[in-house]
Parts: sequence; C-alpha cells; structure tokens
Amino acid sequence: MKKRANREKFAKRSNPSIYFLLWATFSAFSILIVLLFSFTQNVMLKQSYKSEIAYNLAANGKAIRQELENYTGVEYSAFVRF
Repeated sequence: MKKRANREKFAKRSNPSIYFLLWATFSAFSILIVLLFSFTQNVMLKQSYKSEIAYNLAANGKAIRQELENYTGVEYSAFVRF
C-alpha cells in the first residue's frame, strides 16, 4: 500500500477543550442539584421537627390543663385559681 504524501498518521481530533467544558458544566450542574436537594431536605426536616414539637406541646399542654382541672387532691385550693 502506498502512503499518501500529505496525510498525517493520526487524524486530527476536535479540540479537547470542548470536552472539558462539557464535563465541567455537567459536573457543576450535578453538584448544584445535589446541594439544592440537600438544602431543601434540611429545611423540610427542620419544619417537620418544629411542627412535631408544636403539636406535642399543644397535646401535652391540653393534657396538663385537663389534669389540673380534674385535680381534687390534697392541695386542691392552690389549683382553684386557675
């Protein structure tokens, strides 16, 4: 076989910097998605904890008030003011 005179041994590939830019863009986008997801999960967990605490305080407060209203023990007169 004859070698062609003006042909390079390896064909010139496209500029590799475009692949780096694509990789960097994809990586940055992926990291951004993960960070947004973790931030929203953190906020949602805080909100759920706050609502759970508020619900428990309300339920326990109602139970305590009910116990105080139904109390007829030794120091009953101290609780009559409530």
